[in-house]
Amino acid sequence: MDRGPFPDRDEFGRYRNALHDGDRSLGTLIDGLRARGLAERTLWIVFGDHGEAFGQHEGNYGHTFALYDENVHVPLLVAAPGLIPRQVRSREVVSLIDTAPTILDLVGLGTPAMYQGRSMLDGEPRMALFFADYSLGLLGLRDGPRKFIYELDSGRSRLFDVERDQPEKIDLSPREPDRIHWYAQHLRKWSAAQKARLSTTQRPMGLRPPLRRLPV
Repeated sequence: MDRGPFPDRDEFGRYRNALHDGDRSLGTLIDGLRARGLAERTLWIVFGDHGEAFGQHEGNYGHTFALYDENVHVPLLVAAPGLIPRQVRSREVVSLIDTAPTILDLVGLGTPAMYQGRSMLDGEPRMALFFADYSLGLLGLRDGPRKFIYELDSGRSRLFDVERDQPEKIDLSPREPDRIHWYAQHLRKWSAAQKARLSTTQRPMGLRPPLRRLPV
């Protein structure tokens, strides 16, 4: 990878150059599919698996130790030639867990009951739920313009209106105790359900059934 068009004197410049290189690589892939006549038969979903923090909040660098928008808000692009008729920029709250149900919806298949996500195309409002377990055991959610962050061990919580307060500096939790209580309960139940789900799906290596050859 070359240095790219941005000054690389700091981490932010190097990060922008990495994004530039990724964008160029994606362009090469698209050009290759077009040259082979496959671009119009390809369903594209391009997203970031996490954000990246550069000190917007004290001590918040990288992407694993906090749940501010710089950590969890990611780009998401869906392109489905022949299936999505026009370009739309949506402000709806969705989650990456909705990716697989959206693919199935686009190709006309139903979503299995075991899936936790929903198709992004159903038009129904939803919450996005997320967590970080590298530091404090943080849980969070987006509910429309509201962003809630909850520390599982201490019970400390913060509430932001990310439409009016994009930098997430004004904590509204003292003003809305009933909402805070409901959000905290919802996140605790969700966290417990995820742990229970993992405990039933993960087995010690010695107890796992042998792999079977997949049909060709």
